[in-house]
Amino acid sequence: MSVYDLIPEAREEGRTLGWHFCAVDNDENLVMRDGTVIPRGAEREWLPTCTVRMCESGYHASEDLRDALSYAPDGRALCLVELAGNIQRSDDKMCGATRRVLARIDVHPLLVQYARDSVSAINDSGVVDYARRLAAAIDAGDRATVEDLTRNEPGVDLDAPFFKFAAAVESAAMSELAAG
Repeated sequence: MSVYDLIPEAREEGRTLGWHFCAVDNDENLVMRDGTVIPRGAEREWLPTCTVRMCESGYHASEDLRDALSYAPDGRALCLVELAGNIQRSDDKMCGATRRVLARIDVHPLLVQYARDSVSAINDSGVVDYARRLAAAIDAGDRATVEDLTRNEPGVDLDAPFFKFAAAVESAAMSELAAG
């Protein structure tokens, strides 16, 4: 889900929006990867400008929620952010000289449910049983079974759990934006 699916007029206005995960400290302040603390209530203000170097310095975000997930290992807060100043882009993220938070979501319960739904999808697909049977056939040297199994490999559709997660994020972001 692109942020522009959520706020299509932002693209027309030339605004650069993205998703960004942050850690949260005991006082509910946002904590960036470099340890910078953004006090609760001040996150909607533009942060001080800085040098922009993709993956090294600057304020980062991802336009697509699926891309942002890969940068979420310790993030409890998912923020819908606006970037400005010397925007640089790569395949899965972008970086700007300043950033402000437009909406903040406590995403931990949504991530837990997403993980559970993904595990269920994997289990329901039969891929775990498939992997066990394939390993046993390889160990036994049963070439015919290995060939048969690799021709009929089960697929795992993880889109459904992601779209459920994305819909929950979209709903929470819209509520947060409406609350202003």
